[in-house]
Amino acid sequence: MKNKFLFVIIFLFAIQIKSESSQFAIPQRIDPVGVYTKIRVDASAAENREKNVYEREKQGNLEGEVKFLNYFSFKLATQKTQWERSGSRTITELDRLNVGLKFAMEHSLSFGAIAWGGGVRWFDKQNPKYARDNVSPELYLLRTHFNLGLKIYSFEIIGNVQFQTESNRQFKEEANQEFRRNIQGSLAVSYGFSENFRGFLETEYRKPYILDIDTKTKFWNVYPGISYQIYKGGFLGFSFQFPVTPDRLYDRGVRLSFYHVF
Repeated sequence: MKNKFLFVIIFLFAIQIKSESSQFAIPQRIDPVGVYTKIRVDASAAENREKNVYEREKQGNLEGEVKFLNYFSFKLATQKTQWERSGSRTITELDRLNVGLKFAMEHSLSFGAIAWGGGVRWFDKQNPKYARDNVSPELYLLRTHFNLGLKIYSFEIIGNVQFQTESNRQFKEEANQEFRRNIQGSLAVSYGFSENFRGFLETEYRKPYILDIDTKTKFWNVYPGISYQIYKGGFLGFSFQFPVTPDRLYDRGVRLSFYHVF
């Protein structure tokens, strides 16, 4: 399977039209509105702590994206996770491999630009050796989303709506299965203080489609952050995570990002 993915990446590079990546800035947390040719690496940590009980998660994420045919991009990503909780052994796993196809169109205006698009992402099965939170290791994940973006000089706002569901190869829920599904809305507001420095305020709200089935994914977080261009095409980003409501996966967190846009 890895050889097939490598072939797809080489093919997309071969047919790539010489066109620039999106003129919209890349948010630190939510999905960008544009399509790019880029490599991105993220390192993040989050935790819950109540008296003497804690839960902590550390993640490293690697993503590659190739823009082709002007309005489309192909994504390939994976992540490594270390998870620990009071009274449990520490788990380190290479998480689900995922691939995605994205579409976006941008329209230049006298004062900036508008953009819109959408996409789909498919996540491989979870390794049953590291299954937790009652997630079925036999099921895939399928995620679809729709984006809108508005750029007014140095100010940008990006909105995102996504729907995620578990799935099998038949894309059909069997009588003995209960797919976990959720709906998520995201918003990123940013301002470019200079050519190299940009501030972000982002938020995500996720709600299970059926609360009785999926009890672990409801949250509302805010993410203040910044990005700085360290060289042409290369950016460093940093963001915090804070919960808004008591229903949450983690109390607080941080993320450090590096991405290079070709």
